Amino acid sequence: MIRRALRRVIGKMQRGPRFPPGPAFEGLVLRLLLTGCGEGTISPEGACSTCVETVWPPDQTPPVVSSPIPSGSLPAGTRSTTAGVSTNEDATCRYDTTDRSYGDMASTFDTTGGTAHETTVHGLQNGQTYTYFVRCEDEVGNRSPSSLVIRFSVQPTGSGGACLPRTTGYVTDRTAYSVPSLARPTAAATSLFTK
Repeated sequence: MIRRALRRVIGKMQRGPRFPPGPAFEGLVLRLLLTGCGEGTISPEGACSTCVETVWPPDQTPPVVSSPIPSGSLPAGTRSTTAGVSTNEDATCRYDTTDRSYGDMASTFDTTGGTAHETTVHGLQNGQTYTYFVRCEDEVGNRSPSSLVIRFSVQPTGSGGACLPRTTGYVTDRTAYSVPSLARPTAAATSLFTK
C-alpha cells in the first residue's frame, strides 16, 4: 500500500521538469515523505533547506464547533460561569455578544488553541439571559462560516430552586444545637434536648 502511494507521488512529481527519474529520485521522494519537507525545499541531491509540513490535498475545511456550555438556567446568585465549546481539530476560538465575522469578534477564549476552548464570564445578574456567538479558525486559516450560539440565563431571585429545610436552634446547658426541621418539633422531641 505504501509502495503504491509512493509510486503515485513519484509519477506526479516526474511530470514536472525538476527531477530526473530513477532510483535516486525515488530515494528523494521517500526522504520527502519521511521528513515532511515541503515540495520545492529539497534539492535534487536531497538537501532539505527549509522544512515545512505539506499536506496534500491542502486543508480547506473550517473547524466544526460543537458542545456549547453552559445552557439552560443557572441558579440565582450565580455571578460567573465557565463558557466553552469543542472543535474537531486544533483551532483558536473567539466570541462576541453580536454575531460578527471571526476577525471582528471582540474576545478570544482564555483557553484555546486545541480542541477544548473555555473562558470565564463574569458579572452575571439574576433574571438575565446571556447570548454569546462563537467562531473558530484552524491552524491553516480556515474560519467558521457561521457562529455557534452559547445561550443561558440566571434565575431571578426567589425563583424556586431546591427546597431546603428550615433550621431551628435550641439551647440546653449553654450549648447550642441546630436541628434541621420542616415543621416545629413536638414536645417529646423538645424534651430530648432539655434533659
